[in-house]
Amino acid sequence: MGTGRRAMEKTRGANAGRAGELIELSRVTRRMTFEQKLRLMEEAARILRKGRSMKDVLRQADEVRGRSM
Repeated sequence: MGTGRRAMEKTRGANAGRAGELIELSRVTRRMTFEQKLRLMEEAARILRKGRSMKDVLRQADEVRGRSM
């Protein structure tokens, strides 16, 4: 089986949610410039250090993308 999006979405167990969040983050960042991605990764590190979730990172990604467009 390949490692495409469909295969990742079918993943089961503890990693299933994480795989879905990473796929979503990939979609969100696809049209960002390098500087936007860098700013987002800095914000993501800060958010995750505080013990927050990837959902909070995705919310921040939407804000970063919205500000720049």
